[in-house]
Amino acid sequence: MNIVNMLPEKQLFMFKKLYYPILLRKTLNNEPDFKVLKYLVCPGDNCVDIECNIGIYTKFLSELVRPSGKVFSIEPVPHTFELARSNIKKLKLTNVEAINCAVSNINAWVNFEIPRYRDGGENFYEARISRQHTSNSCSVRKLSIESKTLSSLFSKLPDNISFVKCDVEGFELEVIKGASEFIERHKPSWLIEICSDPDEQKSPAYNIFEIFKKEKYEAFWFDGEKLNKRKAGDKSINYFFLLPNHWHSVEALLNS
Repeated sequence: MNIVNMLPEKQLFMFKKLYYPILLRKTLNNEPDFKVLKYLVCPGDNCVDIECNIGIYTKFLSELVRPSGKVFSIEPVPHTFELARSNIKKLKLTNVEAINCAVSNINAWVNFEIPRYRDGGENFYEARISRQHTSNSCSVRKLSIESKTLSSLFSKLPDNISFVKCDVEGFELEVIKGASEFIERHKPSWLIEICSDPDEQKSPAYNIFEIFKKEKYEAFWFDGEKLNKRKAGDKSINYFFLLPNHWHSVEALLNS
């Protein structure tokens, strides 16, 4: 049993506020895909971190784009958003704008569910938009959260977005469906956590790959050393979607 999760809710929240900035300072370079981002993201770039959680990617992107760039850090769950915003302030990430909303294919209020760990603590890491057929009212807490499309969120932004990281616990297809105008305008590189099988026709992953294919993107996965162009049968969770003009930035990592 996790003793920390046995703390009263307010004390646990305060503990997280103190602990997470320390964690972020110590684990900055632990994500394998950060090696690719060092090539892909440059000073002055504008990036989007969809479902930033406590801000692991947000902090790394903030340092890559430097003061001349900007990171739009999006987190839907109010509890986690407050932690992310606190981390951003304590770590002095002045080039980060925190946004409290969900991202999907609609501009509307949606039900979000927060599952629980076996010990009863709430698992904010796997919070997601509710699908009625997968929800169990006895094991999850539900929240009503405003959802926006990427296209509407950034419709008035004068600057170009060069990179998007997306980790939305199975709702990545909905995010992409709501980003058609965004993709057409900004043509960013993407890092997306894919929760289904791209080889399974009619799966969400298959449809995501088809959408990007129509937009002239190629899918790549990183093995820790090289970026590999995705072939049928390749298995990964995180995929980079790159246009030909992105390839030169990561040329040193491409597996020829």
